Amino acid sequence: MQGTSKRLKSNLKKTIGRYHLAGDNSGEGSSLSNLGSMQAQTNRLEAAVTSYSAALELLQKAGNRMDESNTLYNLGSAN
Repeated sequence: MQGTSKRLKSNLKKTIGRYHLAGDNSGEGSSLSNLGSMQAQTNRLEAAVTSYSAALELLQKAGNRMDESNTLYNLGSAN
């Protein structure tokens, strides 16, 4: 299971980079929020807060209110 988690995290980071290069704030923000959720599930709360905070900024820029609200909830849960 741990190997699967590492592969997922690696793929997610690649996805974040691709969205960043494409200038897709919504995709990048959603992916960062997903990364934060993975980090929170493995009790890496400080890293999760960092990912959620970066995601929130991008989602607000993109006007993605649904993912913004979910990320705010997750951020509050991680603190």
